[in-house]
Amino acid sequence: MRRWSVAAADREWSYEAPAAGTVRADEERLVCALDALVENAVKATSPGDRIVVRGRADGGDAVVEVVDAGVGIPPEALPRIFERFARQPHPGGGTGLGMPIVKAIIEAHGGTINVASTPGKGTSVRLRLPGFAPVMNGA
Repeated sequence: MRRWSVAAADREWSYEAPAAGTVRADEERLVCALDALVENAVKATSPGDRIVVRGRADGGDAVVEVVDAGVGIPPEALPRIFERFARQPHPGGGTGLGMPIVKAIIEAHGGTINVASTPGKGTSVRLRLPGFAPVMNGA
């Protein structure tokens, strides 16, 4: 988020992470996946639009969400969002490989990814990763 909040400083950024802990994972690949999601949010939004990156614990899972108030994805495009080369109609374009790569990274970690979107109102992408271990205070 640090990189994109500087590159797209004209967006309204919010970061929420009420749970501290760890997940056994390939940090480099997870950073790549999250970076792709934040990049998509920047491309789908305009100056002044809100982008929220949220992390929380849910039972034994870590849940990370990237939510934007951008152009959204048409309902007919949602079923194909994880297909390679299925480009979405938003400014900035792309290769159509970002979401399939993100899905492959998350699933390789035993996780899941879900997308909800409303045209003209924005998109929410939720990642769920198993094996969340909370950090205990005073430990």
